[in-house]
Amino acid sequence: MKFGDAARRVSFVVARAAVGVVALGLAVRFTVRDGVRAAAPLYYATPPLLLALGAATALTVALLQRRRRLAMAAAAMGAVASVLVLGDVRHADATAHAAGPAPRPLRGLLWNVEHGIDGWDRVVAEARETDPDVVWIVEGPGRSGPGMRALRTAFPEHVIVSGGGHLHVLVRGAAELLGTRSLGVRGSRATLVRAEVLGRTFETFVCDVPSRPLLDRRPIVSALDAWAAERTGPVVIAGDFNTPTDSAAFDPWRARFGHAFETSGTGWAPTWPMPFPVLEIDHVWVSAEVNVTRCRHGLTTASDHRPVLFEFDIASE
Repeated sequence: MKFGDAARRVSFVVARAAVGVVALGLAVRFTVRDGVRAAAPLYYATPPLLLALGAATALTVALLQRRRRLAMAAAAMGAVASVLVLGDVRHADATAHAAGPAPRPLRGLLWNVEHGIDGWDRVVAEARETDPDVVWIVEGPGRSGPGMRALRTAFPEHVIVSGGGHLHVLVRGAAELLGTRSLGVRGSRATLVRAEVLGRTFETFVCDVPSRPLLDRRPIVSALDAWAAERTGPVVIAGDFNTPTDSAAFDPWRARFGHAFETSGTGWAPTWPMPFPVLEIDHVWVSAEVNVTRCRHGLTTASDHRPVLFEFDIASE
């Protein structure tokens, strides 16, 4: 067998396999998602952009080899995947969100800083650029050491509240630690803080969920939901959930919480991994008393997670 013939055969087999994976990925995404544990790894591993690229690759091979049926299948699935990709591009109408009574909305920054892997000076320099009133930090520094010293130096006007698991909330105003808990699975943790900024008071969670593909996220999210249900005022939940926005784990949340980027986002939704993000796993969820007016996902070279930048206000009582 000549090398060229072997290469054609291998590329055809790969293209057929790609179509099969894309078909399974789409089937899972439109049915059980990660609601069935056995299907969860495929759901997490096949975000819309990768499905579209897989279909495009198969279509290219099929057209070059004049494989009509394979080309038709790849084109059809590529079209469906492309619609899903377009759904990850948002352009919110900021005028649809009425401004609150305060002189300006609060500026928030959620960011998984990847333990300052490329240096804390770079992290704090990027974090200061948006002049945030509240900062939620995941995979941050320890309570002492160069990372914490860099934060204190960069944000001298903020109170820094530290919970377990390298979670921190920085507040330009007053802040009080209300509690920190494991969410029932090793490596999952949340911290609850009461914050007062520019005369507006709210409670906020910062959380981190492990990234293990076989991990069932639903009990973790349910544990956080149960804790949040104990609160009676405005609530902001921010963190690295390592879970896509359309996960089945979030279905019960949607009756009580809105997603900042879904309602007010502009730009490309995925936040991880930089520099080619394909998964939206860093989220801000808010209760009905919190009005998010703008949200975008920034670019960074200091972490593998994009920062979530948003403006919000608290409804008057």
